[in-house]
Amino acid sequence: MANQTHRFSITGSSIHIVEVTDEELNAVGGRYHDLVRDKAVTDGLMTKIETRTAYVAPVKSTSTPQG
Repeated sequence: MANQTHRFSITGSSIHIVEVTDEELNAVGGRYHDLVRDKAVTDGLMTKIETRTAYVAPVKSTSTPQG
């Protein structure tokens, strides 16, 4: 089975979309809040301080085929 990506929105002063893979999600036991916050910082979307109060939510899948 392919390693699927899951999209999450992280909302602080603006909304960002962060993608995580099944592998990353499984590594944290499905607890995606901190994972998404860490990735937002790593990807340069937000600062660590901004993520503390940011709202994280799954983005409903609009199944787009992965090339």
